[in-house]
Amino acid sequence: KVFYLDNITVSGENYALFKVKVDGNTNKIKRTDWGTGFNENFTYNGYKVIAGKVILTEVTNCGDGTCDFEATIEGRLEDA
Repeated sequence: KVFYLDNITVSGENYALFKVKVDGNTNKIKRTDWGTGFNENFTYNGYKVIAGKVILTEVTNCGDGTCDFEATIEGRLEDA
């Protein structure tokens, strides 16, 4: 199987640093803050991820206190 990655949408309750890693390598980085809002989108436009590779979204809370964060991975799975 092959996964074609289109978008990763991230959000949270505080400002943060988001990193997207594909198979352990940092692929993209974005920061949210009070001026830009707490939602961001990573656009990939069909980035090919083969079976066995890991897509990880890592977040560092840059604010005070405990907060919730989330990520949504969008794409399509096809036969190789």
